[in-house]
Amino acid sequence: MLAAIISFALSIGLTYFLIYYSHKKQIFIDCHESDKPQRFHTVPTPRVGGLGIFAASIFFIWFVFGLTVSLAASIAFFSGIIEDMKGNISQKTRLIVQTIAAAVFVIIGGYHLKTIGMGIEFPYMVALVFTIFAIVGVINSINIIDGLNGLASGVSMGAFAVFGIFSFIVGDADMMLACTALFFATLGFFVFNFPAGKIFLGDGGAYYLGFMLAAISVLTVVRHPEVSAWFCLAVVVYPIWEVVFSIYRRRKLSGKKATEPDKMHLHQALMRSRKLSNPKTAVIIIISFLPFQVLSIFFYNKGYILFGFIAFFVISYQFIYRYVVIPRRQ
Repeated sequence: MLAAIISFALSIGLTYFLIYYSHKKQIFIDCHESDKPQRFHTVPTPRVGGLGIFAASIFFIWFVFGLTVSLAASIAFFSGIIEDMKGNISQKTRLIVQTIAAAVFVIIGGYHLKTIGMGIEFPYMVALVFTIFAIVGVINSINIIDGLNGLASGVSMGAFAVFGIFSFIVGDADMMLACTALFFATLGFFVFNFPAGKIFLGDGGAYYLGFMLAAISVLTVVRHPEVSAWFCLAVVVYPIWEVVFSIYRRRKLSGKKATEPDKMHLHQALMRSRKLSNPKTAVIIIISFLPFQVLSIFFYNKGYILFGFIAFFVISYQFIYRYVVIPRRQ
């Protein structure tokens, strides 16, 4: 309870200050006249909301998991917050820094996935590379869905809540403390971001939340070998599949670079095709994804059932995208 109060109070206070200071000094502002594909706002808006989340929760991450995890999380955060403040960091540079953050966690921290269940086990070096690759993927997945007010933070809070409930069930007090701090630190930002969009998460916030979701996923499996890795994937399958499908859509269907931004992510296409408001679109997606997150708790050690959940989500996503969103655009 104390962690919830402290993290929420710090986050909401810092976020309020960042909004005030950014407008007063006209710094850290995301211009509403930019031509970025993901832009939906119509007024200049601060883009450093992640700073409040980071500052309000990083102490608890250090307290629970130690220096290595908190250092790796800080590297991931700063790979984005510098871009939010300076606006001149290339995608390649950010990707390199994210890989360094993941490598610190995996190699120095010693946390990696030895198996994903169902008889699939990795040799040591393959396990290291696979875990680093997975962490970098999750880091960027939260950034990709950060296009609507409350979407990325709402999905992240849902995931932290699920991991926190699981930790309570298995009696992992330390993990529950970390998840509680992350949930309420994110909530302190959420109240300003949703629905009015007074401040944005920014790359720093998205990368930090993405890293912590990836780290907690790996730590859950490492600390509790009975847990299926598919449980962790089910909890964050929406942003991860958004990345996978986006790469396929750009490369195979559009002939574009995998990293080239576009306006065809599910949340963007759904909002335009159905003529929905920004907040309403976010709510629809969060509520639609929430059952997959919640149900996964009851089957955390049932790999085949969790795999079925994930397959059902992917099929549902593709059906909605193909037969509900796209036809309305034509």
